[in-house]
Amino acid sequence: MAFYYVGAAVIVAGLARIWFLWRTLLRQLPNLSRHLVLF
Repeated sequence: MAFYYVGAAVIVAGLARIWFLWRTLLRQLPNLSRHLVLF
């Protein structure tokens, strides 16, 4: 069970890091959605 909790914590931490990096990227590039719609 200990390994399961450690694995879950690592996955949650990774998802949180990706989420914060994605939000900061969207803040730096506000017109990113427009380029995604064009392409």
